[in-house]
Amino acid sequence: MDMAPQTGLSGRILFDTYNIMLPKGTGVATYARALFRTAGQLGLRPELIYDYQGSEIPRNLELATAILFEDKEKRLTKLDHVRNMIEAWGNPWTTAQAIKLPETSFLLEEPIRARLMHTDQRYIARNLYSLGGRYFSAHRKLYPIRFDTRSGAGRAPDIAHFTFQLPVRVKGAANLYTLHDLVPLIMPYATLENRKNSYALLKEIGRSADHIVTVSEHSRQDIIKVLGVSEDRVTNTYQAIDLPQSAIDKPRAHVEDEVSGIFNLEPDGYFLFFGAIEPKKNVRRLIEAYLSSRVRRPLVIVSSGGWLNKVELQLIADNPRRPDGSGIAQVGYLPYEFLVSLIKGARAVTFPSVYEGFGLPVLEAMALGTPVLTSNTSSLLEVAGDAAVTVDPISVESIRDGLRRLDADDDLRRELRQRGLAQARKFSADAYRERLSSLYRKVL
Repeated sequence: MDMAPQTGLSGRILFDTYNIMLPKGTGVATYARALFRTAGQLGLRPELIYDYQGSEIPRNLELATAILFEDKEKRLTKLDHVRNMIEAWGNPWTTAQAIKLPETSFLLEEPIRARLMHTDQRYIARNLYSLGGRYFSAHRKLYPIRFDTRSGAGRAPDIAHFTFQLPVRVKGAANLYTLHDLVPLIMPYATLENRKNSYALLKEIGRSADHIVTVSEHSRQDIIKVLGVSEDRVTNTYQAIDLPQSAIDKPRAHVEDEVSGIFNLEPDGYFLFFGAIEPKKNVRRLIEAYLSSRVRRPLVIVSSGGWLNKVELQLIADNPRRPDGSGIAQVGYLPYEFLVSLIKGARAVTFPSVYEGFGLPVLEAMALGTPVLTSNTSSLLEVAGDAAVTVDPISVESIRDGLRRLDADDDLRRELRQRGLAQARKFSADAYRERLSSLYRKVL
């Protein structure tokens, strides 16, 4: 629905495609796509800038959209990295040039519609993030992106909204950055990032951004306290729960057919975790709690990747499904429609993270009518309210007891289902539009 007549906003707003272009979904990708759509509903003209990985951008841009999808997953060669390092370190005044792409291409877009997003204005910049990262490491400045008529890009957009802590900025635009959390600083042992560089980048973004955006009050307070950003320069917009109506209305019979026929699971007869297997998700303690609970329903883990997870993967391998139905079943990346069925068919979704900037899986489960077990820490209490079984994520016993409650108490599950639906409505698309409208008015 076009909200422009009600908001009165106008102007051009540029978004990065750092996460949008990933072939497999992530929480930040979901956030970025929703942000892009909502900006358009507010009356702004959303535009996208892509990272072209390679030594030179081809002169012929007729097939540029296809080039983007070819290059996004290509890894730069060692020689490319050396060239980028020399280029970035050698000239502190260098800039990235935004080049406008043709409005049409020959690419069959429908199968990748979610990744592509609809816009009339797309730009590319060569090795944007590789050069940007090395430029920042060398000069401790954000890598400037230049728009000019020589490249066909025209003037800079009114707003550049980066959906992640990227080391770039657009010259001549109001630069906004979404900082989802401060995990590299608060839980440095849970990431693979260069801690010193992460701290320097976050501090520089906090210092130089025209405005900081975040997705929970907990993250907002972290940004104010840890990075020293003044309160008036940090806005919490939360996230929207804006599931396709087809997912919400998916018939129960279809859910049961897919759960039993594809995954060999009994509807309402399993616990579900979905997300990356990495330290802050707390999967090790979840598995230990599940095994010690002695419940007879399986734990299903849907995950296509992660890091620092050797112990978790070994626990999964050592505890496969047993004849009595208990045990752990791991499933890789799933198309969205199948993940919806697994969520709707679960006895409960489990999400006992140690730390989250928001915690979208909690709201997704609630909106689909599934009870939730989650943590009583970080942003998760804001998101879950009183509509979930909350546990101490550091205590295996606390998680175990929560699983036992959900395993045994059908009345509790019915109550949580109703509370969850009401809680999810607090994070509606309409409320999100209002928060974003207020945010963008501050910088236009």
